[in-house]
Amino acid sequence: LFLFMRNQDTANDNVRVNANIPATAQQPQQQPVIIQQPAPQQQPIVVQQPATSQPAPIIVTQPATDSGSATTSSGTDDMAVQSNVDKRISEDKTFSTLGITALVMDGKVTLSGTVNTETLKSQAERLVKGVKGVRSVENKIIVTG
Repeated sequence: LFLFMRNQDTANDNVRVNANIPATAQQPQQQPVIIQQPAPQQQPIVVQQPATSQPAPIIVTQPATDSGSATTSSGTDDMAVQSNVDKRISEDKTFSTLGITALVMDGKVTLSGTVNTETLKSQAERLVKGVKGVRSVENKIIVTG
């Protein structure tokens, strides 16, 4: 019993001592530490295309042999007709000095230039019509007189 009472007195003394201690002297409560980390930044997405070292190839197909020969022969024929028409005009005394020109396309001859009379215009057309390979003549010669 004695011990019990003595124990109680000691407990009361501690309470009295604690009551006399001001509140500020008690152990301060520690504030929680907040650690803020920066928000993760998203890396930009980079799309890389493979490097091209040379341009795309161009595919050319050869024309069929039948149509190719027709075009070639037509071109060759036009060249031959052009040569013969130019020769005929340059060898004629009347037309060689007048500056009449002829253009041959698919056997059609287009005449251009200037003359003094309708007679000279029609003579030039007849002269060209007589050349082998001429299919038609378009006479654009202008009469100035």
